[in-house]
Amino acid sequence: MVRETILLLLIPSDTLILLMQMFVYVFVQNEKKAELGGKSDRARDAVAKLTSAIEQMRQSRDEKVADITRLQQQIEVFLSALYPLYFIKCLCISFMLENLYSF
Repeated sequence: MVRETILLLLIPSDTLILLMQMFVYVFVQNEKKAELGGKSDRARDAVAKLTSAIEQMRQSRDEKVADITRLQQQIEVFLSALYPLYFIKCLCISFMLENLYSF
């Protein structure tokens, strides 16, 4: 410790001030770098969470689209089965109306 103090006394005061300023500058820069690193880590985590949420929304959307498509196909099958019955009903009503006016 004494040796370092003697060495410091041998350094001119303006050089010593410059060295202290450089030390403070480097220290401040390291603090800023650490702070920015923390902020960038938090931002990266936020982006990852957002991306995950968007991916979950896409999966949900795809499942809903698949359900809608399946239901549309079921409706088409149901309607195709009902159409002949509807056609027969219309023929019966038409036949009944013809017979009603024939009396």
